[in-house]
Amino acid sequence: MNELFSCRNCVQNPCQGLNLGKGQGFCLQWGASVQRPERTTCKYLHRKDLPRFLVAEGIAEHAAEYANFSGMVDLVTKNPIQKEFYSERKAWLAHDFNPLLNAVAQYHRPNNESIGLEDAESGKGWKWRFIQAFAGSADALRSLAFVSMIRRYMDNCGSWTSSWRLILSVIEEIDERPVILERMVYARGTGIDLTAVEDDALWEIIFARLSAIQEFGFHLGEDEFRWVTDSLNGALTEFDWAKLSVELRKKKVPWEKIIIRKAEAEGIFFQVPTERS
Repeated sequence: MNELFSCRNCVQNPCQGLNLGKGQGFCLQWGASVQRPERTTCKYLHRKDLPRFLVAEGIAEHAAEYANFSGMVDLVTKNPIQKEFYSERKAWLAHDFNPLLNAVAQYHRPNNESIGLEDAESGKGWKWRFIQAFAGSADALRSLAFVSMIRRYMDNCGSWTSSWRLILSVIEEIDERPVILERMVYARGTGIDLTAVEDDALWEIIFARLSAIQEFGFHLGEDEFRWVTDSLNGALTEFDWAKLSVELRKKKVPWEKIIIRKAEAEGIFFQVPTERS
């Protein structure tokens, strides 16, 4: 139960899940490495497995429990954890370089000067473009990172108007099964049935994707998205991927039409410039 409230199940740590991602993680809230993500937490937890509005009470109780801590905390000992900055140099020297973790760490760098992602107008406009680069990946870890960063982005913005393109990308790949390799799986202890862990990892990604759509629905004020899990004919509760993928495939175009219609009404759907400079 503790792991549900650990960094492994928090969108602030996009590179890992309860069943995916070995080694250290990276927290976007604190801009720090997470050495033991399964037993680390903080008061800013944003669960991966369920949409925020459905678990708001539990999250609030968790935040209250850790309210007196100013940073990350050990779930077991309840001791504060000293912040440790990510070092790409250290990772290479230790032969422990993780390209996905490195990308997320670079995303967090102040002003992102090192990767040329400045936005002259707002300083933030590049963020959705960076996240969009993760779209369409069949890799399970990148799929999980993609929806995690989208959910964090929406939560920070408190709006749907800058995230509709990101959610369209999630919907476009919602019925695609991500590739889960043995090297990606986080297994606890020895004698673990890796097939079972990989199956759990699949559903973890599916729930994270659906939660992204539900949280988008919350910001959009659209019940079709907020309660999306109720419209899948029981395939989700049965944990039947073959059946669920069919149901999701049926929903893609209707969902996309709702978003496009809303974006057009708002005047933000790929406006065509009237003049060319």
